[in-house]
Amino acid sequence: MKRERVLLAPSLIDGVSNSLYEAMANGVFSIAPPFETITPIAIQHENVFFSKNLYPDEIADALIAAMNDAVLVDRAAENNFNLVRTIANRQIIRTNNANYNQMLAQE
Repeated sequence: MKRERVLLAPSLIDGVSNSLYEAMANGVFSIAPPFETITPIAIQHENVFFSKNLYPDEIADALIAAMNDAVLVDRAAENNFNLVRTIANRQIIRTNNANYNQMLAQE
């Protein structure tokens, strides 16, 4: 994946896919659906291009733009590498899960 520049990651299931995290960690620019679970962590033109899964024209436009804008892709790769280290860091997730489980146990 480190050799790739763009990942098209359509999904019909809400959530943040592992593929999106992997692409971010490897400096790959992603085209993803604008799900409510993704839009809070990724910003259009800074981390991803959003395109709706069932709109091939949106997907095509996003692919063409991403493949023709090296500056955008390079900047997003740097942004994504830093972002994924904060949102998908095992230590942070482990701590958040432990805190959440402790809160549930106290209730």
